[in-house]
Amino acid sequence: MPPLIAERIGVSLDKLLVRVNWNEERFLAPFDGLQAALERLANDSVTHVKLDFLWQVPTFGMMPTTSMILKINGNFDGVALARSQVHQEAVICRGDPPRDVFGILEISSYLEFLRKEVSKYLASGRGRGRGGGSADSLKAMKRALSLLLLIGAEQDHELHTELEALIEDLASPAFEGIVVEKRLSELSELAEHVDPKFNRDARADLDRLKLGFKDIIPNDEVRELVLRGASESASALEGIIEGLFATAKGSAQ
Repeated sequence: MPPLIAERIGVSLDKLLVRVNWNEERFLAPFDGLQAALERLANDSVTHVKLDFLWQVPTFGMMPTTSMILKINGNFDGVALARSQVHQEAVICRGDPPRDVFGILEISSYLEFLRKEVSKYLASGRGRGRGGGSADSLKAMKRALSLLLLIGAEQDHELHTELEALIEDLASPAFEGIVVEKRLSELSELAEHVDPKFNRDARADLDRLKLGFKDIIPNDEVRELVLRGASESASALEGIIEGLFATAKGSAQ
């Protein structure tokens, strides 16, 4: 892995590696001696490597992009797999995918993961938001949407109504503005660690990007109102999801 990671450092803003997190040890640009440092750390205890990029994505422009490398053995198992859910993976391989997307255990595990994510981000949103919510409340709603779609909520009349309202909220201009604002904040954070020889160009691109989105970023009053509503919606969705899990467990018993 060390030489492959070193190859991804990049020489332009089209794909610029900014941070490497190797089993919780962080390396920052300009990455002098990165490959040698990673080779010294390479051993059986390494489970994951996280690479953070500034990346020029066609249509969307500059975006924060992350690649997570999970170390597994020849039987496609290992502790690193606990960091990933098969339903969130883009699998590129020869032959059949190594993990079963439609297996009962895999689907059950993913549903439980989504359930915990809804509660986690809902609690985080309440704790961080000044007016009762934060962008994490939107994440809670997105996880709830994934869960409801996976269980076929559109086939139930009452849940279908909830699902339509959830999609309408997540697709609204106000929500879009808050998501864009969060992405711009992530880009600004990454730009702090850009290789010095690219720093000026990266900041110029970021300034142009911010200027292009300035009309959709909500003001403080609208942001607080939307996030409070997101927190309340996520809380209601959590109640629905907990009720569905309780019903399913009752039926199984």
